[in-house]
Amino acid sequence: MKNYLLVRNAMLFILCFGVNKICAQNEIKNSSYSFNSGIGVYNPLIDNAKLASSGLLFSFELQANYKTKYFSRLAFSQFSLAYKDNFRLNGLNISIEDRLETLSLGMDLGYVFFEKNKFNSYAFLGAGAAAMYIPKIEYYDGNTDFNIAKQINVLPLLNTGIGFEYKFSKLLILSAEFQYTIIPFQTDLSRTQFNGVISQLNFKTNF
Repeated sequence: MKNYLLVRNAMLFILCFGVNKICAQNEIKNSSYSFNSGIGVYNPLIDNAKLASSGLLFSFELQANYKTKYFSRLAFSQFSLAYKDNFRLNGLNISIEDRLETLSLGMDLGYVFFEKNKFNSYAFLGAGAAAMYIPKIEYYDGNTDFNIAKQINVLPLLNTGIGFEYKFSKLLILSAEFQYTIIPFQTDLSRTQFNGVISQLNFKTNF
């Protein structure tokens, strides 16, 4: 848990540092800035009976818009999946319930390909890093003690997606996004890459 909090706080610090760096460039002509927060659902696309089929996701993003068509954003997200495991120890059947926690930090680049009145649609792609806290059961033959540990894997992450946005006012913009994420390396959860789909609702405000 201490390692999880340390990595989360470090990612939030990097996000805040990025906020200051981007805001320091506000002299750039034809540019604007916004802060996004979102809530959604993460669905892993791996065959693993230990994991739930979906989990809750939260995200925070600092976005810079260039000439209304282009944007970049620094994105921090966190999702959690229920984790269950069963094993037999000294004649006892033991069931474990825990959570797989994942933190990610990355940069997205996007393009608005349709815009009409207060509505627009956009596409984006990005890259970053994901810190996965994978539950791990530790026990030894002949011993009745066992322990649940969290093994951290820090892996590269790629994502691409599409979004639909409606502007109620400068201070309230809603968008729905659909993302496909890829962690291209094997983890202890799967012999294949850890892929997933995100469905998310964002709340955005310009500043």
